[in-house]
Amino acid sequence: MKFVTISFYRRYIDDCLSLVYAKDELSVKCLLEDLIIFNNYTIEWSASDSYMTFLDMTLFFDKDKSLQWQLYRKPLNHFEHIP
Repeated sequence: MKFVTISFYRRYIDDCLSLVYAKDELSVKCLLEDLIIFNNYTIEWSASDSYMTFLDMTLFFDKDKSLQWQLYRKPLNHFEHIP
């Protein structure tokens, strides 16, 4: 397997977030599929070298390669809420 470093992993109820440094996205997905297993559940991992949406935020690297975040709003969000 190619060089891979998991620098962050957290689980929030049924959502998992991991920050992994690797040479390519396939290495990341294979590693996480092998390491993190929940019995009777299927985990669908996705990877990107530019940005990723998790819950209500988008994580991305800026031009200086620093990890940043911004609020994520679904495309059909009409800013309505239930009182």
